Amino acid sequence: MGIDTMIDTIFGGKLFDGIVGILTHNTDAIWLTLATLYKSTMIPIGSALLVLYFLIELMEQTTHDNFNIEHFFRMFIKLLLGSLLINNGLVILQDLQAFGNSICNSMIDSKISLGGLSPEALAVFHAQADSLAWYKAPLLWVQLAIPFLMDFVIQILVQVICYSRLIEIVVRAMFAPLALPDVFAEGTRGGGFKYLKKYFATCLQGAIILGICIAMATLSASYLPIDTNGLSDINKIPYTYYLQTVTLGFATASLVMKSKEWANDVVGV
Repeated sequence: MGIDTMIDTIFGGKLFDGIVGILTHNTDAIWLTLATLYKSTMIPIGSALLVLYFLIELMEQTTHDNFNIEHFFRMFIKLLLGSLLINNGLVILQDLQAFGNSICNSMIDSKISLGGLSPEALAVFHAQADSLAWYKAPLLWVQLAIPFLMDFVIQILVQVICYSRLIEIVVRAMFAPLALPDVFAEGTRGGGFKYLKKYFATCLQGAIILGICIAMATLSASYLPIDTNGLSDINKIPYTYYLQTVTLGFATASLVMKSKEWANDVVGV
């Protein structure tokens, strides 16, 4: 654990490298595996549930005196729409995930720094650390060690949440055909449509996590003391800055844990 590694982690955004990798992970292989299970097992079960809902409503409607051919055709159209939704559900789910990933990629491609520091300022820090006298280097190492270790712990916590989100997307997509037939009975107000909205919220959660990380990095950089040239001296950074960095890190982990709630609020579930 060298000083250069600690500088890159604390000031250069290496804390977020693993998080970004998880959020933008290529899931094509997962979808190929999921497609086999979806078509061979889940679609037949979902279709059977859809037909069951149709028959139950048909029996209920035929007991009414005002039941006519118009009611039957309306139910039949709902049956066809429900069948189309179930059979094409995998494509819809993939598109929703692709939309969430595209937002993450757009945020990354917008040149927003996840480290909070420019490459030039980071290079200055490395040069300053390399030019230290031999007896001052251990003092700098001790100064950087605590925030570095705290950042490592926070990174693990955030990555656990990111992996949980990825697994949830796969599992929700897997069992979607069992929830979608409810659209036939309740329409957009039922559990099937709500299930789709929750899935979409899970896809958007990645962008919200990325936004939280960008906000944390920007705030952290704003606390750095800078000179008239807009550069900082790593040897003159007060201990209070490192305390603020650790505090911001734990605040970030806390907010990432709430990112699912925020995503639900955005979608409206």
